[in-house]
Amino acid sequence: MNKIIYSLEQFRLLDNVPIAICVVDKAYNIVFWNNCIESWTKKKKADVLNKKLGTIYPHFNEKKYTCRIDPILSGGPPAIFSSQLHGHLFPSKLSNGQFRILQTTVSNVPAEGDNQYYALFAIKDFTELSYRIIDYREMQKKARQEIEQRKKVEQELRIANEEIVKQQKTAIEEERLKVLLQMAGATAHELNQPLMILLGNIELLKLDRNDPEKLTEYISKISDSGNRIANIIKKIQRVKRIVKKTYSAGADIVDIHQKEKILHVEDDHAYFENIRALLKDTKYKYIKNTDSLSNAKSLLLKKDFDLIVLDYLLPDGDAFELLDFLRLKKLNLPVIILTGQGSESIASRILRHGAGDYLSKTKLDKESLLESIEFVLEKHYLNQDKERAMVVMGDLSAKDELTGIYNRRYFTEALIREISGAQRYQKKLALCMIDLDHFKMVNDSYGHVVGDAVLKKIADIIKNAVREYDIPCRYGGEEFSLILPDTDRDGAEIVCERIRNDVADYVFKYDHISFQITLSAGVTFLKKSKDSNSKQSDMLIKQADAALYKAKNMGRNRVLFL
Repeated sequence: MNKIIYSLEQFRLLDNVPIAICVVDKAYNIVFWNNCIESWTKKKKADVLNKKLGTIYPHFNEKKYTCRIDPILSGGPPAIFSSQLHGHLFPSKLSNGQFRILQTTVSNVPAEGDNQYYALFAIKDFTELSYRIIDYREMQKKARQEIEQRKKVEQELRIANEEIVKQQKTAIEEERLKVLLQMAGATAHELNQPLMILLGNIELLKLDRNDPEKLTEYISKISDSGNRIANIIKKIQRVKRIVKKTYSAGADIVDIHQKEKILHVEDDHAYFENIRALLKDTKYKYIKNTDSLSNAKSLLLKKDFDLIVLDYLLPDGDAFELLDFLRLKKLNLPVIILTGQGSESIASRILRHGAGDYLSKTKLDKESLLESIEFVLEKHYLNQDKERAMVVMGDLSAKDELTGIYNRRYFTEALIREISGAQRYQKKLALCMIDLDHFKMVNDSYGHVVGDAVLKKIADIIKNAVREYDIPCRYGGEEFSLILPDTDRDGAEIVCERIRNDVADYVFKYDHISFQITLSAGVTFLKKSKDSNSKQSDMLIKQADAALYKAKNMGRNRVLFL
């Protein structure tokens, strides 16, 4: 009986378990491949059995995997390959084209002969659990945002009420002027130009006073009126975005008669007429209908719309396709999805994909439709304002001017925040302090202009080596810091060694001179503590610095863990 047949008999009880199982021998030959892994990977048993695992999946030939699997084949302890860092050891796609989120545990299993072992790969699917966690976090984030937004709205209402009281005390002439300006759709520039001329002439009149008493009184009244007009301009400029829009000529004007333009994508003409009837006597009555995704894409590229109402399933595609199109073309528009036979599963996926709301056609009435439209439009405008504000605020207070990565101030706040989150959700947290080796020689030899260029390039290398949610910062001078949320020692080592190697391999060029530079890094990890987040932050920095200095003393160009 050959080895393959023996293995199949030995592991046949695992053939139908809902966990993917792969077994390899000492030479990495695949001796068992159960039904589950065959279904997930679409690789038939006949195509993989008796072949080397590295032939089927070449990444298993890499040292970072063999150095952990080889000891197991000698009877060593098991190893876990997390879904976060090793999610595609056995690539497997779902029906929607997305990869499964898999966690792999490798254990030894006794084989024939003395001190002979198999390596058994047990692969679990964490996709559904991961999405549930993501949904839960999004719900938490949304709840916090809604609470903050409610507080902000309440504050805005209080301020608006105070403004109304003040406006009631102003002169009748000012109120009439304000209404006329809004109705006429005048721009701030159109009013500001004659105002400046008026105020300039007042200054000239003050230089030549024929009748001092009357002229002074007259000038005082004109000056007061001019200041009131200036205040009106400021108020008009602060009118909410919902009534201030950009016209094709490029001017932002106030027009109380503007209406939101809706694109309704629906192949059932009767249902389109139903939607039009529901919105007939509302401010949302300006609707353009089209019956296919292809026509909708063409219209979106040619005309401006404020909202899309989209049937989930159309003859030439579904809602996911149009949402992908909007993302690809960078068309930032709110979308409401309508469906006749939806489910909570589809609703959850479509909302995660970027839709603003999801409504059932069977339960749709005027009240629910209007509520949904107002909700997604308000959320859309608030998100636009928030994004603009965040960009400005971030550039001013959080970014290092030279390198473009986060500065030390942001680092201090972010580290305390990440410590709090890691403790709350019982997650790992790594901190890496990085210092360029002999950087002073670069400044002394080539000047500070070249030194600044080196710092910029180092920052780019660090940014390209980390994940989207990692936090790279310039700590000061030639020193950088890197916060790695939800990262264990293996993950931190991969990231830090990648940065170290990329920096060491890069050749800097200045005039006709080429040079290279290296870095040293110290890494430490958050430990359980009853100290305050601030004290733990100071301790992490101190430990990472200690590891960094030790790396320097050991010869530089290395990563040291503490």
